[in-house]
Order: sequence, then structure tokens, then C-alpha cells
Amino acid sequence: MNQLIKRLGLSIAVTFASVLNIIAESKDPQYTIYTVNMAEVYDNFYKGKEARNSFEILTKQAQDEVEKMMQEGRNIIEKIQSLQEKLNSVALDERAKEPILTELNAAGENLHKKEIEINQFRQDKDDNLTQKRQAVLSEHFKELNAHIANLAKQKGADFVLNSAGMGVLYTKPEYDLTQEVIEIANKPVSQQTSGMRK
Repeated sequence: MNQLIKRLGLSIAVTFASVLNIIAESKDPQYTIYTVNMAEVYDNFYKGKEARNSFEILTKQAQDEVEKMMQEGRNIIEKIQSLQEKLNSVALDERAKEPILTELNAAGENLHKKEIEINQFRQDKDDNLTQKRQAVLSEHFKELNAHIANLAKQKGADFVLNSAGMGVLYTKPEYDLTQEVIEIANKPVSQQTSGMRK
């Protein structure tokens, strides 16, 4: 999840780098610029914490399922080894070996199918979890951005930059809204619009 947040930060940084260029080239540089550390905000956002816990549970469930399938695969390998030992027995004639060879071939096919099943399961689960994470992140950042926009309007800000992105190298602490955004985002919904700092 942190990688997705970093990618979002990079994208925002590129966008705001162009905003900074516009400001630098402006003849009237009287702009009010604040910053927010979006990585810190999200780390402290209660919905982000809940999502991380939920994804940890889903990941553990998927790992348990993979382990169960791996054990089934190990059981097939043990069966193959046992059949090979029988096949290599000196006491068996050619007719006695035929059913063992048939069973051995079937076990080999089952092992191959199990390998494909495990790989497909892993891929499907990874894809599914990635899609869910992206959907959750998108929803959460939409909410956080709305809080930031409201706070920015109250502060009379012209721009709010993500200080966790690559475009912001320095900011005065008094222009950092990170803690205020965390407080607002973690308030009950009924208090969010009425209880914002001015």
C-alpha cells in the first residue's frame, strides 16, 4: 500500500512542480501556499488503519489457502516417491509394474495440475487485492482531499502542496496543515464540518 501512496505522491509532485513554475514566472507572486504530508496523514487516518488491518487479514487467509494447496502438492510428491520405490523393487516383474506406472503417471499429472492451480490462485489473489487496495486508496484520498480543500478555503490558501512528494524541499512549520488534516479526518462525520479550526 505504501508503494501506491508513493506513486500518488510522485504524480502530485510532478503536477505541483508545474504549478511552482507558474508561480515563479508570475508578475504578481502574492500567493498563499500551505503544505500537507499526505503519507503522514494517511498513516494516521483511522480508515487507512482499518483498511491495513483488513488487508492483513485477507493476505493471511490467502497465504493459509496457498499453504493448504502446497501441502496437497507435498502429499502428491510423497506418493510419487513411494510409487518410484515400488517400481524400482527387484521383485516386481513387468506385468506387476504396469499398474504402478499408470498410477505414477496419474500422480505426475496431478502434481502438474496442482502447481498450475497454486500459481493461478496466487495471481488471482494478488490481482484482486491490488484492485481492492487501489479502490480503497482512491476513496480515502478523495475524502482526505475534500478535507484539505475545505481547510485550504478557511486558511485562504491559493495552493496546498504535498510535502511528502518530491516537489517540496522546504516549508515553514506554520504553513504545514498535516496535523490539522489528521485531526479533521479522524473526527466523527457530524463534527467534521462544524468543528474545523479557523
